[in-house]
Amino acid sequence: MNIIVLYLLRSIAEKRLRTSLIVLAVSLSTALFFATSGLGTTIEASYTRVLESEFGSSHILVRADRNSPSAYVSPRNAFTLALRTEWISQAVTGSGRVFGRPDTDTVQLRGMSLTDMNSMGPVVTDQPIGDDSFRGRSIILSRHDASILGLEAGDWLQLELGGSSRPVAVQLAATAAAAGYFRDGSGTIPALVPFDTAASLFGTAGRASVVYLRARTEADRYRLENDLQELYPRFRVQQTITPEERTEFANTVVIPFRIMLFLVIAVSVFIIYSTFQVITAERLPTVGTFRSIGATRRMVTRVLYGEALAYGVLGALFGLLLGVFILNGMTAVAARGFGRAAAGTRAAFGIADVASASAMAILLPLFSAAIPITRVSRIPVKDVILQLYSLASHKRDRTVAGAGLLALGAILPTAAPPESLLLWYFLGLVCTFFGGVFVIPFFTRSFVRLLQVAYHHAFGNIGRLAAMNLRDNAGIINNIVLLCIGIAGVFLITTISDSVAEQAGNLYRTAQFDLEIYGGNRSVTFERRLRRIPEVADTYGHFVASHVPVSGHARRIRRIMGVYPDRFHRFWRFEYSEAAETLLPRLDSDRNVIVSYSLRERYGLSVGDLVELEFNRRTASYRVVGFVSTLWSNGDMAMVSERFFRQDHGAGHYNALYATATGNAEDAQAAITDLFAREGFWSRTVAQIAQRGRDSNQELFFLLRGFSLMAMLLGTVGIVNNFIISFLDRKRSFALFRSSGMSRKQLRRMLFIEAATVGIVGASAGLMIAALMLYTIPLLLESFRVFIPLSFPPGTALAMIAAGMLITVFASVGPTVRTGRMNIIEALKYE
Repeated sequence: MNIIVLYLLRSIAEKRLRTSLIVLAVSLSTALFFATSGLGTTIEASYTRVLESEFGSSHILVRADRNSPSAYVSPRNAFTLALRTEWISQAVTGSGRVFGRPDTDTVQLRGMSLTDMNSMGPVVTDQPIGDDSFRGRSIILSRHDASILGLEAGDWLQLELGGSSRPVAVQLAATAAAAGYFRDGSGTIPALVPFDTAASLFGTAGRASVVYLRARTEADRYRLENDLQELYPRFRVQQTITPEERTEFANTVVIPFRIMLFLVIAVSVFIIYSTFQVITAERLPTVGTFRSIGATRRMVTRVLYGEALAYGVLGALFGLLLGVFILNGMTAVAARGFGRAAAGTRAAFGIADVASASAMAILLPLFSAAIPITRVSRIPVKDVILQLYSLASHKRDRTVAGAGLLALGAILPTAAPPESLLLWYFLGLVCTFFGGVFVIPFFTRSFVRLLQVAYHHAFGNIGRLAAMNLRDNAGIINNIVLLCIGIAGVFLITTISDSVAEQAGNLYRTAQFDLEIYGGNRSVTFERRLRRIPEVADTYGHFVASHVPVSGHARRIRRIMGVYPDRFHRFWRFEYSEAAETLLPRLDSDRNVIVSYSLRERYGLSVGDLVELEFNRRTASYRVVGFVSTLWSNGDMAMVSERFFRQDHGAGHYNALYATATGNAEDAQAAITDLFAREGFWSRTVAQIAQRGRDSNQELFFLLRGFSLMAMLLGTVGIVNNFIISFLDRKRSFALFRSSGMSRKQLRRMLFIEAATVGIVGASAGLMIAALMLYTIPLLLESFRVFIPLSFPPGTALAMIAAGMLITVFASVGPTVRTGRMNIIEALKYE
C-alpha cells in the first residue's frame, strides 16, 4: 500500500501541468462558490445599511397620511403596547438649506432625543454627548458634511427652514461617524436636532411626524402591526422592512451569479473528468503490476480516490484565499451601487460559508473522477496485464438521450410551481448541460459532413482531411464541450446585459418630460407654484402605491399608479392594447384598471375581469379594461385613475412630479433649485436618471461578465491541455502523414484548420445551448419581479464564433509548432 501511495505522490509531483490544471479548476470553482455564498449575506447587509439611514432598527412606523386628522401623531397610544415592544421612539422631520450656501445639498432635519436615536442605531460622536447637553439650538452633523461646510464643534450654522426667508441659527454640538442615519447618500445632508427644538421650529405642538417601534421578537412584529392599526385607525401603520423582502432583494442580485457559478462548475467537472480519463489510462499498466503482486482492487481504488481527494484539499486551500479576494471585490462594487449609504460595507461570511465551500472543493474532484476510476477498477487483472482492455467512453450513441435531456431542460422551468421555480430551473440547467454533452458528438459529425465539401473546395485535400480528423476524436469532442460551455456563459450574460441596457434606454425614450422633482412637500399647491416658473412649460404629478396585495394571490403588485387620464399620455408614451386616447379615459368612468402584460400572464387576466386590490383603508374591486407594455417597475405595474386611487389609498401628496422645460433642461433645473431648494426640493434631468441607471447596471454586469470570462479562461486552459494530449496521442499518425509526403507546412496548415473548425463547431453549439437557457431566463427573472424582453443581436453571435476560433487557434499554436518540428523516425517508434 505504501509503495502505491508513494508512486502516486511522485506522479502528482512530476505531472505539474496536469496537477496545476485540476487544482486550478477546483480552486476557481471553490472561490466563486464561496464568493457567491457570501454575496447574498453582503447584499442583505448593504440593503439593511441603506434602510437603517431612515428607519434604524425599527420594525414598524406610524405616520399621518391624507385621511389623518392631523399632520402629526402622538405616541401616547403606542405606549399602551410597551410591554410588547423593545423600544418606542418619536421624531419630527423637516428640511431646509444652509443660509448663504445655495450650492449645498438640502439639509434633512430629524428632531429626536439622543436616547431615542441611540435605540434605533448608535450615534458615534467625536466627543461624548448626552440628552442633558444636547438641547436647545444644538445640531449634530456627520464628519463628512461638517468638513465640507468648514465647521467644527462649537461653530454656529444658519439654516433656512421651510418657506421662511428668516434664517435660524444652530450650534454644532458634535460630529458623528458615517453610520446609520448619518450614512445617508440620497443627495441630502442628514442632521440631528433635539426633539423639542424641532417641534418648536416646525410647529408640531409637541407631537411627532413619525413614531418608530421595535417588537420584542421578530415573530411578534406582524401582530404588533395589526394592534397598532386598531389604535391608529386614521394613520398609516406599516412595516419598515421584512426579512422576506431583504432576501428577495438579495436574490435578484445573487441568482445570476449562481447561474454563472453553475457554468464554471460544469467546466471544472468536465476538465477533471477528461483529465482523470488520461490519468487512469496512463496508470493502468502500473496498476496492473501492483495488482499482480497482491494489491487488491479496493486498495487501488482507494488510492486513486485519495489522489482526487488531494487535489480537492489543495483546491480548497487556494480557492478559499482567492474567494475572500473575489468577495471583497464584489462587495466593493455592490456597495458603490447603493451609494454613500452603504459606504464601508464589508464582505460578510461565516463558518457555514467556509465549510460549504470546502466541502464542495473536496466533493468536486471525487465526483468528477468517479466514472474513470470505476471503469478502471472493473477491468480484470488478467486483461490489464495482457492489454486486452479498452477505455473508450464514446462507444454508445447517446444522441437520443441528449435530445431528450435538452427538451427536458427547456420544459422543467415552464412546468415548475412558482414556490419552487428556482430548484426546477437549476434542474433544467443540469439537464441542459448533460444533454449538450451527449448531443455534441452527433452535432460535430453532422457539421463535419457539411464542412468536408466546403473545405475540399477551399483548402483542397488538406482541408478535407482536417475535417475528417474531427469525427469521433475524443480529445476534439472534449474541446468542443469546453468551448461550448464557455461561449454559452459569455453569450448568456452579454445578451442579458445588452437587453437591460437597451430596455432601460427605451424606457426613458418614452418619457416626454425633461425633469423629475424629488423631496419636499409634493402637493397640488406646489405643482401650481412650479408651473409659474418661466423655464417650466408644463408639469405633471401622479401617485404611487407600492407592493399592493391582490385578494386571492400570494404575490403583490409592485407599483400601482394613480394617473390623470387626460394628461398622462403627454408625459409617458406607453404602448397600450388599444389607442391611448380611447383607453385612458375609461379609467375615470369607474373603478377600472390597466395592467401590464406581465401581470396579465401572472394572474391570467382578460378584459372585463375583476381584480380585488387591498389598499391601506379598504379592499376595492377594479375591472380590467386594457393592457400596457412598459418597463416601469420592470413591468410589474398597473394604472388606475387618481380620483379612485385617492379615495381608496388615502394619498395626499404626489409620489413623483415631472416637468417639461421651455428651453434647456439644465436651465429649468437651475431655476427650480434657486427657488425651491430651501424647501427641500431637488431635481434630476432625464439624461441624469438614465445615466445613473446605466452606471448601476454596468457595475452589476461587470461582475457577471467576470464570472463568465473565468469560465471561458478555465475552459481555454482545458482546451490547451486537451490539444497537447491529443497531439501526443496522434504523434504516430502525424509521422505517417509526413512519411507519405506531407510537408511540415501542410501539416501545420491541417492542424490550424482543425483548430479553427473546433472553434466554429464549439461556438455554434454554445450559441444553441445559450438559446435554450435564454428561453427560460424570462421565467426566472419574472419570479424576482424583473420583466425584461430579451433581444438577440446577430452581431454578438458572429462575435462569439470569431472568439471561439481565436481561442482554439491560439490554444493550438504551441502543440502545432512542436508537432511540425518532430523527428519522423522517433515518432514512428513512439508508443
